[in-house]
Amino acid sequence: MTVDMSDLIATLALFEAEDRLALLDMAGYPKTGVLRWLFALQAGFYFGNDRRDDRRAAMIDLAEHYYDRTDGRCNFMDLNDRAFRLSERQDIRERLTEGRTAEAYRDTRQNFGLVIEHMNKSVMQTMDPRHDRFSALLPGAISGAGLLTYSARLSALRDDPVGQVRAFVEACERLQVFYAVAGFSIIPRTMSSRTQGDLYPVLRRFPGILYEDGVGFSLEIEDRTDVIRDVNWLTAIDDAMLAHLGGLERVRGSLSGAVELHAYAGGIVFQAGPAPRIGDVEGGGTPMAYQEVNDLLKPLRFSDWVMPYLWTPDGVDRMDATEEWVRRFD
Repeated sequence: MTVDMSDLIATLALFEAEDRLALLDMAGYPKTGVLRWLFALQAGFYFGNDRRDDRRAAMIDLAEHYYDRTDGRCNFMDLNDRAFRLSERQDIRERLTEGRTAEAYRDTRQNFGLVIEHMNKSVMQTMDPRHDRFSALLPGAISGAGLLTYSARLSALRDDPVGQVRAFVEACERLQVFYAVAGFSIIPRTMSSRTQGDLYPVLRRFPGILYEDGVGFSLEIEDRTDVIRDVNWLTAIDDAMLAHLGGLERVRGSLSGAVELHAYAGGIVFQAGPAPRIGDVEGGGTPMAYQEVNDLLKPLRFSDWVMPYLWTPDGVDRMDATEEWVRRFD
């Protein structure tokens, strides 16, 4: 069945034009029936496969801080596919520092998956989209980048934008990322091809939306730590990539006042405007600050795609769509 996206597109166009995206905090699509998408600030962090003990320690701190930022709404943990109820903040540290699960977590030769999230207490396994989710893959024996993704409610971004930026910068420093990105995102019910393909017309209309499929990108780049995928409201690169661009002072001198820089030990974060925007190709174009960051970081962009990143409807070539998507701010 084809999904009628006209209401969703019209709503996003209106709220983008009026700079009121934060009011979509508790909205979902569709309004009736099975909930398919929610709106949130989403962030993705990519770090090398260097089996560092301090990174695993840092991930515990970041998970605890995320629990605090969601006001303790997270009530479920998945640790290497073992499910636990999460009753309080200290459960996170106890599970990861004591017992058999802790042994696996400390062993940097092993891959380790960590998820904390909010679920309906009466249905602890569900495909419904949810705002509060922190998911990490710490690589061990496998090749490829490590990954952390988390989401934040738009109301939290509206009420404390400085705090959300600070949390992003802190995560970049603690994990020593080579690349990270955050922006306005649409959280799907599932990552199925059907769900993602239905979303394609929305992405075409609003290029500032962050499409964050970290697993797909990390599989493409394998062991590389010298590339980025695309840019968004917040974009981080490490010192090595910053040096490739000519260093901090050259970068600072090439940017306008619309882009704020946040330097940290290990890299730098570009903030493209005071709040996320999604643009509208039919009503004002793409966000200018996003374009400015894109123009600067374009030499770092990954271009050797083997598999497509985007899902598309039938009749739309996925590889062509992927290449158009990563170049959308050019």
